[in-house]
Order: sequence, then C-alpha cells, then structure tokens
Amino acid sequence: MYKLIASDLDGTLLRTDKTISQETIDTLVKLDKKGILFAPSTGRTHLELPEPIAKLPFLKYGLCVNGGEIYDYQKDCCVYELNISNEEAIEVLEYAKQLPIVPSLVIHGKRYMPCDDKGNIDAYIQSIAVKSILAISIGIPNLIEFLKENKEGVQKFLMYPRNAQQKEEMIQALSKQFPNLSICSSGPLYIEVNANGVDKGKGLQKLCEYIGIETRDVIAFGDASNDIALLKEAGLAVVMENGTEETKKYAHRLAKTNDEDGLRKVLEEIYSL
Repeated sequence: MYKLIASDLDGTLLRTDKTISQETIDTLVKLDKKGILFAPSTGRTHLELPEPIAKLPFLKYGLCVNGGEIYDYQKDCCVYELNISNEEAIEVLEYAKQLPIVPSLVIHGKRYMPCDDKGNIDAYIQSIAVKSILAISIGIPNLIEFLKENKEGVQKFLMYPRNAQQKEEMIQALSKQFPNLSICSSGPLYIEVNANGVDKGKGLQKLCEYIGIETRDVIAFGDASNDIALLKEAGLAVVMENGTEETKKYAHRLAKTNDEDGLRKVLEEIYSL
C-alpha cells in the first residue's frame, strides 16, 4: 500500500480555473483517515499554496520550489532549503537583461517581481501570472540592486518569456550560460531556474527521509517537465492526459485530465474507495 501521495498542483490537482473539486477534497480526507499522507509537490513556495490546498486540515508537509524547499506545516518551519548563491543569482539577472524575458525571484518563500517607481508590477507579468500569486508578491524596482543590498541567496527564478514560442530557445540559452543550474519548464509561459541539484525527485527523497518512508511507497502525479524527476523517483508515476508528451514517457499509467478530476479517479481505484 502506498503511504504518500505527492502531487503537482497546476495542471494536475488543480483544475484550469485553479480550483479543486469538493469530491477530490473528500477523497483526500478519506485517505488521510486511512493514514495516507498527502504532500503538494509544486514550483510554488510554501506561502503560495492556493487557498483550497492551504486550508486542508490534514496538510502536514509541502515539497515546494521544485524540490528546493521542504516545509513542515505542523511545525510551521522549513526543514530543507537549497539556494542559488547571491553572486550567481546576480549573474542570472544580468544575463536575463539580454533576453526577451521578464524575471522574478523567490527568497525564503517570498516572491519578488519587477515593478515601476509607483510599485506597479510589470504589466506583462500581470497579464499572465497566477492572480493569487500576484496578490502576495512584492514589487522591487531593481532586482539586481535588491540582491546586492540584502546579500541573500535565491530559492528560484521564475522567468516569463515575452513570446511563448521562444520559451525553448530561452531555456537553451539559459542552460548554456548556466550549466550548473537546474532549468526546466512548468507550463507554456514559464521557465523555472533553481540551484544545482534541485528537482522534485531529489526533493521527494528529502521529504521521505524526513518522514521515514521509502520513495517506492509514493504515488506521484504530474503533467509538466518539472515533474519528470518526481515521477522517476516514485513507486508509481501517474501523468495527466493534459500533460506534455515528454512527461507521458515516464508514466506508469495515465489519468484523466485535471478538469475531469483525473487524480481523484485514480486514487479511488487504487485505494478501492
């Protein structure tokens, strides 16, 4: 019997409108009563979980920032964090100025986005970013000067290519310039840049070590390329029908789409609910 469900959020557990069905919540509640743990596995930070997830009464752990952060919600503390150094983070921002791309960054769970002198976050980001994340983001007029002043490392960058068709080209350019960083895509309009050694698979290893189970005891759900390492590490890998063709190569089985409650239906079958 699998002991942990590790699920991506956007495009997997969450529907297109960023909600989760009551039926899915009810299923997770039933599994919790059976002692089956649930952990969101997401590029979001521990502060950015959508309200329906953050309010789950049984939420204990979060595999966040693409595996760069493990958060214990019971103790309200981060138990693992792997960052890009302050110096390399500044280099990333300097290089990004040459590309048709808009960067944002995360430090200790808080997201910082470029803004104008009046504090208005970049208009392009506003047009495509998740509104709930925009609402809690902090506007910074000059991200480079901000990093130089506070000397902090960066948990991750979320890059917004100005043209979706250029996303793969931007990934290749960043990967060539920064071969030691972990660079992947979490959706058609986003590029994630994490520290060397950060991916959801390694994050799952850290989480399992922390709670005392084996990765083979995990069911993983995902849809995008940043989920592949998670899927490869888990005992059972489930990919949504709306997932990318590349991600589906790593599936042990497929689920119906996120808008069809595919995750719930698979869980109800596996656990005979």
